[in-house]
Amino acid sequence: MSAAFLREALLAAAQLGDVIFFAEHGANAWLAPPGDTAAFTQALGRLLSTPALRARLGEGARVTAQGRGWDAIYDGLFEEYARVAACRREDRAA
Repeated sequence: MSAAFLREALLAAAQLGDVIFFAEHGANAWLAPPGDTAAFTQALGRLLSTPALRARLGEGARVTAQGRGWDAIYDGLFEEYARVAACRREDRAA
């Protein structure tokens, strides 16, 4: 899904599975409750008829995907290592 987000392709989805961990209704996707075909159809209709909404959600999806890429993961991991190392130094100094 993050590949679709990176291409600004996936804009409508059901609120289930991995989607709930990164899709935010109105920010990077237009979400519908699981199994609610009417709501999903309505979401698709709104996206098809509102180019500005598609563009805004697409940009939000791209930004979300970039923040979940390997560079961001490594940066977060290194920050966590630095935080743990600093805590250990403080513990030794105490």
